[in-house]
Amino acid sequence: MRWNTIAAAMTLLITAMGVGRAQEPTALTFRPGTMAGRTADANEYCRQRGGDAALVGIDYVNSPEGAIYRVRFACGAPAGADLPVTYRAEDFGRLKTDVEEYCRRRNASGAKFTTEPAVSASVSKSSFRCE
Repeated sequence: MRWNTIAAAMTLLITAMGVGRAQEPTALTFRPGTMAGRTADANEYCRQRGGDAALVGIDYVNSPEGAIYRVRFACGAPAGADLPVTYRAEDFGRLKTDVEEYCRRRNASGAKFTTEPAVSASVSKSSFRCE
């Protein structure tokens, strides 16, 4: 069953990326602590087109299945500005670990987070930058 999920995700990734221009963001879903797999999927796609996948943002998706997040990538140079993240407070530690790993793989020492006003009582907002 896991292979069906991976195959479906890759089909969605390839379809979504093929429809848009190279710089348009592509979104994939993941659970906290598993973003590296989605990053690898996006990197593979972008490398086939001569670039790397740059993270554009991470959004919490309210789902009956639990903590689901949408990570957005674009093929090309990484954004210079702080990148937005919305999340449930209880998921912040695992998301922070995901983002720090992403930054280290891009030759940064880590990630700097800046807290912003909450989106709602249950959804927080931050921005981050790889440094």
